[in-house]
Amino acid sequence: MAFSSGLGAIDAVVKLLQPGDEVISTNDLYGGSYRLFRQVFEKMGIVFHFVDMRQLDVVKEKLNDKTRLLWVETPTNPMMQVIDIKKMAELTTGKDILLAVDNTFATPYLQRPLELGADIVMHSATKYLGGHSDVVVGALVVKEKELADRLYFIQNASGAVCGPMDSFLTLRGIKTLHVRMQRHCENGEKVARFLADHPAIEKVYWPGFEDHPSHAVATEQMDAYGG
Repeated sequence: MAFSSGLGAIDAVVKLLQPGDEVISTNDLYGGSYRLFRQVFEKMGIVFHFVDMRQLDVVKEKLNDKTRLLWVETPTNPMMQVIDIKKMAELTTGKDILLAVDNTFATPYLQRPLELGADIVMHSATKYLGGHSDVVVGALVVKEKELADRLYFIQNASGAVCGPMDSFLTLRGIKTLHVRMQRHCENGEKVARFLADHPAIEKVYWPGFEDHPSHAVATEQMDAYGG
């Protein structure tokens, strides 16, 4: 389902919850998501925990009978942390907990969270999916019809729908996604390696480096390391 922005899509997901429900998310999170969680939904009685989701034990410590959503962003914006989606899915299996993945930085070309156990995938299509810096769009993708129907209702009731021109521009962008993502990955690697060898640069955060803390996870769940 297509939304008027990525934040509009995230807003719909959180509206699945009730006051008193708890959400576990990463401590390196896109600023707009953090602002929406803390300054809008926290005031409505939803409890958020921000932890290093690369540490499975830390996530387990926060799980309780009020947990209803794991919000995973991977790779994260801005520090390029990579979170193991399969391990997060194992934590929610058999429980009344949704696993949602912000797949904006990877795109479906490099990472497919539904195949790794996620219930909901969110994209800010404003970025790679649109690809031309001329559109603001969000998207949610789910597998289960019951969940889709709940989200369709929320979207229709709240009105964060995608306009026809935005739809057209995003469909245009998706046609070249594969070519653009390949080049983004190639260029990203060249830039990362150049900067890593530059005497003026202290640290480069890129999961393609073998010494990156999340290199193994990125290699396992992504087809390449992104832009």
